[in-house]
Amino acid sequence: MSMSFLDVVDEPRIFMRNGKQCYFDNATKKLRIITPEETVRQKLIAYMNKVMKVPIEAIDVEVPISRFVHGVKGRMDLIVFGLSNEHRTLLLVVECKAPNVLLTDDVFQQADKYVEVVNAPFVGVTNGYEFIIDHWNGKEYKRVEGVPNYSELCDPINLKMIDITPMKYTRLDFSTLDSDDIYNMAIREYIIGVLTPRMYVPFIMNLHDCIMDDSVICDSIDINGYESVTDMGKRFTRFSNASGGGYDGIYRYFLLKDLDGDTQIASIGVFSYSERHSIILVAIDDYDTHNSALQLNIELNVTLNENYVNVWHNGRMTVGNIGAIRSAEVIRFIAEKSERLVKNGKVFLGRLDNSKRFYMDSIEIAEFLSKIIEYAFLRNEFRDIIKLRKR
Repeated sequence: MSMSFLDVVDEPRIFMRNGKQCYFDNATKKLRIITPEETVRQKLIAYMNKVMKVPIEAIDVEVPISRFVHGVKGRMDLIVFGLSNEHRTLLLVVECKAPNVLLTDDVFQQADKYVEVVNAPFVGVTNGYEFIIDHWNGKEYKRVEGVPNYSELCDPINLKMIDITPMKYTRLDFSTLDSDDIYNMAIREYIIGVLTPRMYVPFIMNLHDCIMDDSVICDSIDINGYESVTDMGKRFTRFSNASGGGYDGIYRYFLLKDLDGDTQIASIGVFSYSERHSIILVAIDDYDTHNSALQLNIELNVTLNENYVNVWHNGRMTVGNIGAIRSAEVIRFIAEKSERLVKNGKVFLGRLDNSKRFYMDSIEIAEFLSKIIEYAFLRNEFRDIIKLRKR
């Protein structure tokens, strides 16, 4: 189910408390400081009560999970109960986000974790513009079609469901990768920056196509220090950059298990940078923090030689509030850690034949991914060293 309720219900009434603007929460009868997330939540409460016919008494917010499972930490943004004279049954858990937050896989996973613990049959996520509800039928999640009312949440047997089937990616016509239509589409989709020279477009779109095509899996990535690397396909998420911005989109991601048994997640995608330039972005998950480890400017670090593409990196690095680090210092550290990554004083990441389609199961793509992911991990390691030095 996908719909918008931000404009369906009236603006919540605003109150002042200790110099701060607040909403009166009808569900808990408390004043709550206004934030974008709180606006979404209060409008959702009003929408549920007015349109979905959920009694106010059946809604609660900021509910500790420990109320249902002793000793488990965390709070649920909003829950809906089934009411009876004798007891209340948990029906729905909703994760509320601000209107500018995309409903990425991470948002769904956060909500799913709560539901798995408290064993609710329905889970929802919303940013005000979209409100998506899934139902667990005992075997799998099914997406609810339309807007369920309260009686349907209490007795879901007659609810209409739709299959949550991932869309199959259709690759572009390889012979048209340098066409105006592909170029203009890539600009609109924030794959290519408007200042990127057209000669780079076939390579960028070939690589983007390869990343998006998860019908082909890469099973031969070799990274120093890791005993296994698993191609997990695509996910929709967001990674931040050093300037405070970020990149929302679809990434190819990989599960890495090191020699000590620890697990890491690395993601790679192709995006436009500030809508002007084009980058290859590699990011490493760090629990709840999603930051990019490498933003490789294609125009500065990719050389074209007839049908072949050479991917380099100049070692450029910025570390938080510390600022820019000398490239020579970065490259010297990389060379000490992995000789295969440095060639002629620069980081060398791969040579690709752009006269044919790139596929994830090819040797050259596997080598490219091995090097660029390893380089991203080493950059993160070096960032940590620099931060310790500056303390």
